[in-house]
Amino acid sequence: MSDYVNDLMVDHVDEDGYDIAADPRAKENPELLWRGLNSGSYGETTEIIDRLQEERMNLEVLASSDSAAAELTATLATPSTIAPMAPLKYMSTASRTQRFLGGAGLSFATVLPEQMVLQAAREDKTLAETAVALGLVTVIGGTANTVFGRQVAASKAASRARKDAAWEAKETEGVYESAGAAANPTRARETAYATMERDAAKETGVKLEKLGWNPVFRMLKSKNPIVRGLAAEMVDMGGVATKRIDEELPMAQSVETTFRTRYLSELLEAMRKSDEAYLNYRGKVASDSDIVRSFQILGSQIKDRFRTGAEYLSEVDFRIRIGKAMRRGDVDEVGDAASPFVTEAAAAARKQLNAIKKEAEDVKLFEAEIQKALSVARASGDTEAVARLTQHLNNVRSQGVSVNTVL
Repeated sequence: MSDYVNDLMVDHVDEDGYDIAADPRAKENPELLWRGLNSGSYGETTEIIDRLQEERMNLEVLASSDSAAAELTATLATPSTIAPMAPLKYMSTASRTQRFLGGAGLSFATVLPEQMVLQAAREDKTLAETAVALGLVTVIGGTANTVFGRQVAASKAASRARKDAAWEAKETEGVYESAGAAANPTRARETAYATMERDAAKETGVKLEKLGWNPVFRMLKSKNPIVRGLAAEMVDMGGVATKRIDEELPMAQSVETTFRTRYLSELLEAMRKSDEAYLNYRGKVASDSDIVRSFQILGSQIKDRFRTGAEYLSEVDFRIRIGKAMRRGDVDEVGDAASPFVTEAAAAARKQLNAIKKEAEDVKLFEAEIQKALSVARASGDTEAVARLTQHLNNVRSQGVSVNTVL
């Protein structure tokens, strides 16, 4: 492989008028006429001769060796040697013909790239030798799979059955799932490891879950039960189910799914109301389709590019006015033709922000931050900070969160 890559990296410069048939060395060694048929320079022909001499010297060294182990190693030291016999479905089939074809096909596909590289990198290797090597390995692979395939498949199936039985025993014996057991660190740890297989990805026909090709699958293959459990709680599984469903246990709803179902719909509704208000301001009937409505706004933006007078607010300026109105009681106080539409959009945006604010207040999110700062101030003896934070906390509890009261 190294020789093949190196040969690709070398850029030989052809000599004008060079002909391998006119090279004096070809007269002394006629085989150069076909080995150097594509040579375009004296130097390239020299490299061909040097490689040919090196290859033949290596063959002589191997032929003169008295060590059977050295000859065997030189023959078998190749990546294709460690290739599997055949896919499991071809090993387990009852038909000898199918087992032979499965083993022969895999052996041929494994050795073919290797032989192609050797053919390109070795001057002394002929096409006949390559064909013989491919034929032999195909017959050997097919024969081995025919003779040993069913035994190997049965052994693999038995090993898999023992592993599954061990997991089932671990999941059903000595597992403590009560609240009291969870309070005991030892029992909680034993329960986590005994039930961790539940959080593995359920197997599919194409076996994608075994590849670990994305972070979710890698987390579900982790040996740490906490990591496995976190995967489904963090991100959307994208249609992947865990083995919990085999035991009719519910899967956790991820934070990503919660955001999409709880908050994203309200955010999109606020954006739709803003688009509709702007289009109404421009004298257009807003479409119910999000795609068509986006093209309506794009059309207005294009027209504004070629309009010299500032007859209407641009879509960007309209949104800036919405932000200013929301800092002034959700009312646009400019008093021009756009003001009613800006106020309408600000009210729709306020509805979405109030929903987020309410949930934050229900879990005392902002109070927790103030309480933490208040504890630090009391511990340090800073009476001024204690008084200020106490007043701050009382304002949040009585008036709710605002731009001026949020920490």
